[in-house]
Amino acid sequence: NVIAGRTEGNEARLSLTGCDWLGFDLDHTIIQYKIKNLFDLVCRIEKDYLVKEKGYDSSILNIDLDLNFCQKGLLLDVPNGNILKLDKDSYISVAYHGTRRLSSSEIQAIYPPNTPLPSFSGLSTPNYWILPSYFESPCTWVFAILVDLSDQKKTDKSYIQIRDDMFSGLNYHFGNWNSGDFFPELVNHTERYVIKQNRLVQWLKDIKNYQNPNGRKTRIFLATNSFIEYTTVICNYSLGSDWMTLFDILITTAKKPKFFETEDKEVLARRQNFSFVKRFSTNNPESVYFQLQQSDSTDPSSSFAEQTSNEVLTQNKNDPKFFGAKPFRCTTPFDSSSIISPNDPGTFIGYDGGNVLLLLPILQRLSSSSSPLQICYFGDHLTYDVHTPRKRCEWKTVAIVEELFSLEAEQGKNFSSNHEEELISGLCTVNHKSDYWGSYFKCGEKDSYWSG
Repeated sequence: NVIAGRTEGNEARLSLTGCDWLGFDLDHTIIQYKIKNLFDLVCRIEKDYLVKEKGYDSSILNIDLDLNFCQKGLLLDVPNGNILKLDKDSYISVAYHGTRRLSSSEIQAIYPPNTPLPSFSGLSTPNYWILPSYFESPCTWVFAILVDLSDQKKTDKSYIQIRDDMFSGLNYHFGNWNSGDFFPELVNHTERYVIKQNRLVQWLKDIKNYQNPNGRKTRIFLATNSFIEYTTVICNYSLGSDWMTLFDILITTAKKPKFFETEDKEVLARRQNFSFVKRFSTNNPESVYFQLQQSDSTDPSSSFAEQTSNEVLTQNKNDPKFFGAKPFRCTTPFDSSSIISPNDPGTFIGYDGGNVLLLLPILQRLSSSSSPLQICYFGDHLTYDVHTPRKRCEWKTVAIVEELFSLEAEQGKNFSSNHEEELISGLCTVNHKSDYWGSYFKCGEKDSYWSG
């Protein structure tokens, strides 16, 4: 239960069982996907949307995805129709206009030579679109072929309009559980896209069952931007029907990185619609849950459980308002006599939305410790899951980098996995090397932007 990692060039060691809480992202962390199949799906449904809803030429439906082109972490310079790979100092290492590679002289004609990319701060802006996750990475190829389409005068759309139409497509497919083509496909053919994680399940159980010499246990929470419905489907398949027993707390629709906001009170005040979901009797697949939804305080018909974070700590743990925030109202009927303590076997606490300021008192209460909590969070998104909670919450963080699988395999190293054959065949992870972009980790002799 010790993880070795790198911090500013030096090896750092982290004892997991020395932490009070381990937090995990869901997608590409707890859940691993068959990347080739996932990329094919995202590319296909995005192109379908653009043709049917935005009027693009149907010829793009016949252009197969080039998986090798879709390296994670690339940057779209939208107004110029260019796709860029940056080194750790934000200098351009490789650039493509559509699917055509730009020469060094062409790059220097567009961008100031020997200078970091202008106005780039590491975040997406109206001009720059970063593609840091596997759900977005296929958009690299879609954007490239649409730029080619525009240059060939087969569409009158500008590069900016192309980006906006692609945003609309992503929002249609991913923005609502009840719309789009992504979620129905995953529900109906989960085995085509999701890996079973038998070893991970045992590892999580070992962590939960281990007791430190000081008598304290390490607890586990899951915090994901995914919907509760989607989380349930893929966890049932990947982790087993009793997957909820692996976690003490679940947070869905977290809306990271804003979930980790601790300073901007104005932003927090605008974040209405915090809600709370508690599932109980998790051994019963028909078990119900109730949801508390933060309501508009101007609504005179609302019935509020007036709770503050400090008051939360003093409430009876069997009171359904115990895990509340101010203000909340019940939107789904429930039988308060059925509420089970979160410490009872086979029970589990779930939230939808919320913020780390609402979560921390809960973690403190359940940890049975009066000392400051030691929290470590694992995730694949280097901005949302690694940098933000470390900077804003002072948590320890661990980056899950799937490209390391292919790097270690290339170096002849042994790695532990319950899906070696799928890794080797390329179904599970993208090779860290691309014929177009080079290594995910390098830009020539320098580190890449995301590994630097």
